[in-house]
Amino acid sequence: MKKLLFITAVFIFTISCYADSIYFSPSFYYTRGDYSNNSYSNSYAGYLAISNLRNTLLLSYDNLTIGGGDNKYIHHYFNAGGILGFTNFYLKLNYGHAEGSYNQNTTGRGNMFNNNNTNSSTNDVNNLYSIDAFYTDYSTYLGVGYSFQKQEGNVSRDVYQILLRLEYIPHWRILFSLKPVWTYVSDGRELFGLNGRINYLPFDRFLIKAHGFYGERAYFFDPDLLILFNQDETQKYLAALQLEYYFTYNFNIAAGFQHTSFGSYKINYYILGVRTNLVF
Repeated sequence: MKKLLFITAVFIFTISCYADSIYFSPSFYYTRGDYSNNSYSNSYAGYLAISNLRNTLLLSYDNLTIGGGDNKYIHHYFNAGGILGFTNFYLKLNYGHAEGSYNQNTTGRGNMFNNNNTNSSTNDVNNLYSIDAFYTDYSTYLGVGYSFQKQEGNVSRDVYQILLRLEYIPHWRILFSLKPVWTYVSDGRELFGLNGRINYLPFDRFLIKAHGFYGERAYFFDPDLLILFNQDETQKYLAALQLEYYFTYNFNIAAGFQHTSFGSYKINYYILGVRTNLVF
């Protein structure tokens, strides 16, 4: 937590050195997950972006509970980071800290998390460090990102991730994105997959977001959504659709569905969210 407070203080100071107007963008999301192995999950997440015209401070917190039968896993994930702008070049930094605890009748975390039922540990900790650099001419974004995770507890892993960024905006109503991702896990897995996204604004107040993944990845960290998929099993694919409606520039709601497959189970996610924008 000391690292999170330090990063927060640095970025607030950096932002305060620039333009007079500061924008606050809080958002809140609830996600329900239904697992093919009869487990379920409930996630309550809050995000806060504080920015001026060039720099942004990013803060998030996710409280996740996964249950099934007599098993329950509780996960807390904190993230602090920011975006620093230098003309057409941007640098994005993130630090994440996750803590998990679980209770179940048998040892290990079972099919919800991995296939190892011999470890009797009841807690795990994950520390994440991420850096992304990208260049833009405001219609094309080119970049590369690197992240490192140190997972300790029931399963101990070092995870290295390299993410390439290619995004193109042919018109202000549409965005295309491709992000190849390479992952190395210290248990010997070397994984490769491709992330894709299309954002389309058919009407001024209505936004459609479709994204997916195909290939293999594990412990995937999304530096844009600030989401950490810290399941130990290899993720095979993901397909998602999200709809957003803007009542005003300062207020919008979102609803989405996501289907994803891991090594021994699949998950359907149902998402509801709200976002506001405040100017000071």
